[in-house]
Amino acid sequence: MIATTLSDAKKSLGLLLDRVVTQHERICIADHGKSIAYICPAAEYETDPFARHPEIMGVKIKCDLTAPVSDDDWPEDCK
Repeated sequence: MIATTLSDAKKSLGLLLDRVVTQHERICIADHGKSIAYICPAAEYETDPFARHPEIMGVKIKCDLTAPVSDDDWPEDCK
């Protein structure tokens, strides 16, 4: 992964995007020492957009999300 500052990314966005496309690299853009954005190849994002999201890594769904829900399953204030 390449790390760069916001100001450098603004100056060389074309070159950075070229590396993403041709070399399949990821880029981290930081502003004042804090990561603010990541650029990744579109194919990587489109195949698994949540693969590296820290809040959902390891989450396992153990029910059928498409199954109907009965009225009794809803809280009273949501009916």
